[in-house]
Amino acid sequence: MEIVKVNMESLGKQDRSDSWRSVCSKMIHKVEVSGASVDTFSAKMTVRKHDAMSCGFFWSKPHRVRWGRSQLADASTPGYLVSWQLEGEAHIEHGTQRLIQPAGSVAIVDARRPTSVTFPTEVRRIVAKLPARMLELRMPGLLTSRLEVFQPSGPFAPTLISYLTELSREAAAVQPTDMEALVENVCNLLKVTSRQTDAPCDAKELRRQALVHYLRRHACDPNLTLDTAAGHLHMSRRLVQQVLHEMDTSFTQFIIEERLTSVATQLPGSGKVPISRIAYQAGFNDVSHFNYLFKRKFGMAPSEYRQMGSI
Repeated sequence: MEIVKVNMESLGKQDRSDSWRSVCSKMIHKVEVSGASVDTFSAKMTVRKHDAMSCGFFWSKPHRVRWGRSQLADASTPGYLVSWQLEGEAHIEHGTQRLIQPAGSVAIVDARRPTSVTFPTEVRRIVAKLPARMLELRMPGLLTSRLEVFQPSGPFAPTLISYLTELSREAAAVQPTDMEALVENVCNLLKVTSRQTDAPCDAKELRRQALVHYLRRHACDPNLTLDTAAGHLHMSRRLVQQVLHEMDTSFTQFIIEERLTSVATQLPGSGKVPISRIAYQAGFNDVSHFNYLFKRKFGMAPSEYRQMGSI
């Protein structure tokens, strides 16, 4: 568990936006910062981070952050950024989507896809980064929308706010062993307060959910093929390819991403277990090709990734 508290007002004006970018990239998500006035920009944050999960409180003067499609390692695994807007607005550009997040609302953004967020005025917000798989299982609509802004509603909305507030507090007595359970509760509360609990699914959505669920469960099976998946789900080979194409991926790409994520999740606590064994167990049958794919996605060799996670 790592907790960072910073106040940019203690830094020289020239260093503030660069320092803000550096801390955000380390603790939340790799970003670029622009639109910050050299003379007036200032910011404060308190962030708690554990493995792929983090949560922090932010206050800042006007600026803009953006990020591209995830490729390089940034001490995180693929996930969603969930932000509760306390004060001010956030203008979000996510692919073809353009949304304004008002104060009091929650935004869920796919952090693996190019996004730009502009804060035209002073802003206070709590931002959490949650594992993609954990949130998509509860809110499958994210598989297509990739971006949602809503006002938390219902009797559990205050509970959601309470969880996010507590996770972002420096003094909160949160143990590393409790972090994952708390984040699971946050994901459940997001589903309930966004009113998606009873959201009807059409046949197309149900088909996509079934395919994603099956592929994720069997991704590490070296014998998994497109034909196997299609046969199990009673879908044609072409239909499986079409569903994946609509998700901006392919069968091969989806399986590789799942296998790489599986390896990356295991590496930090794998001790002296040969990396080749972990790769084989994840479904890879060519260690050299695995090393190439891993470095292309995470920006470093598997051995370096394991060493970084054990620090």
